[in-house]
Formats: sequence, C-alpha cells, structure tokens
Amino acid sequence: EQQRDHPADAGATRNAENERVGEGIAEQRLKDDSGDCQRATDQRRDEDPRQSDSYGRIVNDRHFERLAGLVSSGEVAIGGQMDAAARRIAPTVLTGVSPDSPVMQEEIFGPILPILRADDLEAAINHIRKGDKPLAAYIFTKDGAAEQRFLEKVSCGSTCVNDTMMFMAVHELPFGGVGPSGMGNYSGEYGFRTFSHMKAVMKRGWWPDPDLRYAPYTDKKFKLLRKLR
Repeated sequence: EQQRDHPADAGATRNAENERVGEGIAEQRLKDDSGDCQRATDQRRDEDPRQSDSYGRIVNDRHFERLAGLVSSGEVAIGGQMDAAARRIAPTVLTGVSPDSPVMQEEIFGPILPILRADDLEAAINHIRKGDKPLAAYIFTKDGAAEQRFLEKVSCGSTCVNDTMMFMAVHELPFGGVGPSGMGNYSGEYGFRTFSHMKAVMKRGWWPDPDLRYAPYTDKKFKLLRKLR
C-alpha cells in the first residue's frame, strides 16, 4: 500500500500546542454544533479518517500511544476514533479540559484540539499571557477592535486572523518563535539572514593616528573628544 502522509492535515505540527482559548466559547454550544462539525470533517476526509488516503498518519507507534493517552484529558465532543494499526486518529475536539490537564502540559503534535472556556476576550488574552509565548496564535472574529487588541496584547511567533497556519505558505513572511517557542526566524530572506553570520569588518589607514586616543587622558583631550561626538 502506498502511504501518503499529510502532517499538516493531521495536526502534527508545533502549532497544535495547547490549543487555543476562544472568546466566550460555551461547551454546550460546541456540543450542539458537534453534529455539523463532524459531518463537515467527514466530508473533507472520505467519511472515516482512519481509512482515508487524504489524512495523515501519526509518525510512529510511540507518538500514537502518547496522543491516545492525551485524549483521556477531557470529554470527546468531536472525533476520538483511533486505529492503532494504521496509526491514525480522527480530528478530535476535547471539552471539560482544565489548565492542569495533561493535554495542556506539552506540545501536542497531533489532531487533538482541547477547548478552554473564557468569559471574554480579555480573560482569553490573560490566560495566554500567563504561559510561555506561543509559536503561533489565532483569533477568529469579525470585530475589528477585538482583532486589534489580540494582535497588540498577545506576543507570539506568528499570528493568523480567521485562519490557521496559512502564514507558513507565504514565503515573504518570517516564521519563528519567541523565547521558549524558538529564537530567530526563517523562510525566504529571513532564513538566509538567520543561518548566515554577519561578520563585522573595519579597516583604517595608517595615518592620521591622533594622540587623543592614547594616555594620558587629560581634560583637554576629553573636551576635544566631546566636540567630535
């Protein structure tokens, strides 16, 4: 069998870490809409992601077992189906997750989306700011003021508004983290600069060589140096 893996589609990217607090998300609303979400997911992946050639596999058995264990961190609202032999996990949304849940303690690198409730945008922003700066942060909104506040207050490697990860397809944009999520960035010119060393070179002539730079350092020399500045 020819194996075609699609890691971005399977959620096996660093951007999946401790996934995101939404503004005023209510778990009951999610449950009410879960049928529509499940149908939309099925339509995009030939109904069963465990059998679909369009859906990626988890990279190895160890990571499959790790991800399977993380699913127990909350209540499965969408997905949850697994096939250990094929190393496939359906796109899974978890509710009833707390900040202390195992799924919130590490980068997920898999198709699992834990949902944390937030009373409003400010509470969501405060929660993000309490932790390490993320590699990426996303906001879905039609409110221009909310969008601007999120962009101003959330420090992260990259941000996408009303989408996820698509900034990685734009090579003119830098990609990288902040602090614990990474240092420097790459992609296009930014990658060239990051992985190149900018060597400083200075060359001066033999003359003149003013006495100002040499001891003894008198008040007269300091006055002249201040004038040169």
